[in-house]
Amino acid sequence: MRFMKISEVCNICKDTTVTLFREGEFDIMYGEGITKEGELIMLWSTYCETGYAITYAESLSEGVLGPWKQQDKPLFDRDGGHGMLFDGFDGNLYLILHSTNVPPNERPRLFMVKETDDGFEIVKRVES
Repeated sequence: MRFMKISEVCNICKDTTVTLFREGEFDIMYGEGITKEGELIMLWSTYCETGYAITYAESLSEGVLGPWKQQDKPLFDRDGGHGMLFDGFDGNLYLILHSTNVPPNERPRLFMVKETDDGFEIVKRVES
């Protein structure tokens, strides 16, 4: 995962890239958000044994330069990726992602998520 400063109008790179962490630095092979407690997290997608997956890392410094602590298990590992966490109008936390990872069958999928002492976990899929 890499980071680069850009101009305020997002058209000029202001610095060289900085490597935040590499996939190989963690025991698992799984690539932004703020938790209720104010921690900075980063969702990222990769492949695992069960297909495309979403995992996340937490900044131990609460800043983008880390260091980053990778979670031990993926948040979603059933062939879906490019997720985003958001607060719904109902006050619940949600994860939206695309699944399957086979064009042209990709569709958005929505899950209710809860934050626990150990991180995040999916509560249930929200059917449309």
